[in-house]
Amino acid sequence: MPHCALIMDQAHARIIEFTKDASEFHKVEKKTHHFHHHSSHEGTEDRKKFFHLLASELKSYKQILILGAGIGKDQFKKYLDEHNHEISKNILSVITIDHPTDHQILAKAKEFFKDHHIPL
Repeated sequence: MPHCALIMDQAHARIIEFTKDASEFHKVEKKTHHFHHHSSHEGTEDRKKFFHLLASELKSYKQILILGAGIGKDQFKKYLDEHNHEISKNILSVITIDHPTDHQILAKAKEFFKDHHIPL
C-alpha cells in the first residue's frame, strides 16, 4: 500500500502518494465563496469544507505525514481529531517545513519513514 505525505496551508494542499520506487502528486484547492461582506463565519465554513474535502481524499491511507509552513496543518490535525477519528489515528506526525519543492517534500517524507523504521 502506498504511503501519503500531505503538504498544506489554509487554502491549498498537495497529496503525495509514494512507494519506494514511485510517487504521484495530487493538488487539492479550497473553494471559496466571494461576497462583498465577509464574516468570520463564512471563512470558518470555507475552512471546514476544505478540511472535509481533504479528509475524504485521505481516507484510503493508513500512514499519513502532514507537512506545512503555517498553522493550516495544525488546524487540520485538530479538525481530524474532533471530526474524523478514523483518519486522525493514521496521522504519524505533523512537521513544520518552509515552502519546499515537490522533490524536498518527497525526500523529507521518505526520510521520516526510514528514520521511524517504516518500510517503503
